[in-house]
Amino acid sequence: MHLVPFFLKKGSKEFHIKISLRNIFDILKNHNLIIGIFFYGLSSLIFIMVLRITDLSIAYPMTSLAYIFVTLLSYKLLKEKINAYKIIGIILIIIGVVLVKI
Repeated sequence: MHLVPFFLKKGSKEFHIKISLRNIFDILKNHNLIIGIFFYGLSSLIFIMVLRITDLSIAYPMTSLAYIFVTLLSYKLLKEKINAYKIIGIILIIIGVVLVKI
């Protein structure tokens, strides 16, 4: 669920940390934040199901692939920049996941 960070980022623009009844209602009206939290819960349930059929030492490193998809989505949807360091990081993540799978 690589959309989780995208929706949480969009929802964070309208999020304010302040304890009040009005703020709770504002949070409930923040659709991007609610969608992000929903997808976060859903991705956790899917990960639990994956853990039933594979080793944690295999499944957990695979989650690092999310950084690649988040970087690409951020570039495409949020117009964030991708620099040489991010490209090197993506390459290292791919190499690391491949090495863990061997």
